[in-house]
Amino acid sequence: MSNLVVLYGPPETGKSSFLEQLVHYYHTLGLEVHGLISPAILYENIKTGIRAKDISTGETRFLAAKRPVPLTDTSKLGYVFNEQTVAWGNEVLSSSVPTEVLIIDEIGPLELKLNKGWANALDCIRGRSYQLAIVVLRESLHDEIRNKWPVAEWLLFQQGMKVNRFDRYFHETRT
Repeated sequence: MSNLVVLYGPPETGKSSFLEQLVHYYHTLGLEVHGLISPAILYENIKTGIRAKDISTGETRFLAAKRPVPLTDTSKLGYVFNEQTVAWGNEVLSSSVPTEVLIIDEIGPLELKLNKGWANALDCIRGRSYQLAIVVLRESLHDEIRNKWPVAEWLLFQQGMKVNRFDRYFHETRT
């Protein structure tokens, strides 16, 4: 059985760091974990960009940088993306399933509205070739996907969340 958990919360609150802890926890349990994490690049505690990390190999690549000037056109993105890393990330995602645990950090307007970014993530989610998928989603997009995806749990990220909070999704197969 596949279970999809949507993790959401305000930007820069530690969701990617939590996912890193979760990956470590699942590895200690002997679970197969695949997908992508997108940790922030910080300069003097200010987010200046984003990396993409292949959970399976640990390989990390530069994904995006904040635009150097404020945007006057709010329909544009606040980041400039490295298209080679985006293509690489989509290859990583395509080879991430089937798996026991799939993690995708994050899905936003690029994927859902423009079919860009981690577009292959949408196929991974729809294919349901995982026991547990944890997907970071922009809160503003909940209504758009609420009836499209079979979500088992909507979870507002909070500091101090325990990494074992999803153990119930493995209870049936691990007892």
